[in-house]
Amino acid sequence: MSEAIDSAIENIRALVDYEKKRLGERGERAVKILQNDIESLEKLKWQSPETAPKDGQPFLANIGFPWAMMCMFSLANNNWVYASVQVNMLQGEYSDPYFENEWAELKELKAWMPLPELQS
Repeated sequence: MSEAIDSAIENIRALVDYEKKRLGERGERAVKILQNDIESLEKLKWQSPETAPKDGQPFLANIGFPWAMMCMFSLANNNWVYASVQVNMLQGEYSDPYFENEWAELKELKAWMPLPELQS
């Protein structure tokens, strides 16, 4: 998916350059819309772990599981805290799923991605 996003960003950047040359000042609105599209697509890419927010802002994290986790930095422990799904057995069947906090050392974060913006 990241390659497709990179390709889309590259195409939009080329279109921005084209529209700037073609329309000059008249194309400023179109250029701004296209640049917003680039910013939106950049948010869909996995980011380097060194750039993960450490201000308590939640984000999606790759901690090494085959799925993404909701995660944030814990200033109290200087570690990542993430929501891990737990499931109990009830009468021999899976039942009652819930989230439990787990901790990961700073070096365990492989990549991160901002959460999507909420629609109002």
